[in-house]
Amino acid sequence: MDFKFLAFPCLLFTTECFAIPEIFISNRTTNPIKITYNYLKHNTYLSDNHTILNPNQTYGGETRRYVINNNYLIELIDTHIECSWLHTLGIKHPNGWGIKLNINYNEIITICANKYNVFDNKNHASIEYFQDESGVEKIIFRNIGWWVQNDKFPIEKEIILNSLKNEYSPYWMNMFLYYGDKIENSSIPKIREYAGY
Repeated sequence: MDFKFLAFPCLLFTTECFAIPEIFISNRTTNPIKITYNYLKHNTYLSDNHTILNPNQTYGGETRRYVINNNYLIELIDTHIECSWLHTLGIKHPNGWGIKLNINYNEIITICANKYNVFDNKNHASIEYFQDESGVEKIIFRNIGWWVQNDKFPIEKEIILNSLKNEYSPYWMNMFLYYGDKIENSSIPKIREYAGY
C-alpha cells in the first residue's frame, strides 16, 4: 500500500475532544428507573428533564450530571488527561481522555474514555445500572470507544451503590444539576427557606 493515500486522512485526525463526553445510561434491571438530567443547549443548562428507562432501554446524553431514582447524584468530570493514543506515520495522536466519576459527592474512579473513530470530537462512556433479587444495586462504568488502552486508567469498574444510597429532595437535586459538587462546600443553602408571603 502506498502511504501517500494515508496523508489526507491523517490531516483530518481530531487530536482533541471539543465536546462534552457522550454518556449512555442503560437500565439492566427488571423495573423502570428514573433518570433526571439538565437539558443543555449552546452551553447553557435550560431545564431539568426526566426520562423513564424501561428494562433493557438506554438513554444517550451529553450532559455531565444525572440523578438516578432520586438516590444517586452522578457527576462525570473530564480530567483532560490523555490516556490512549494512536500512532500514525510516527505521529502520536491522543484518542482517549480520563473521565472521573463522582457519586453522591464521593470520588469513585477515573476511567479512560475513547473516541469512536479518528473523525469523532468527543469521548464515550457508558453507565449500566443493575439490581439483583436481594436488592443489591450496582453500576458498571466503562469505556465504549475504540483503540482502548488501560496503561494510565482502567477502562471499566463495577461499583456497588447500596452504601452510597441517599434520598434527595427535588430542591437538592436541582441544586446538584445546576451547580454540581460545588454546592457541597459553598454558601449555597442546602435547605430552601420560604419567605412568609
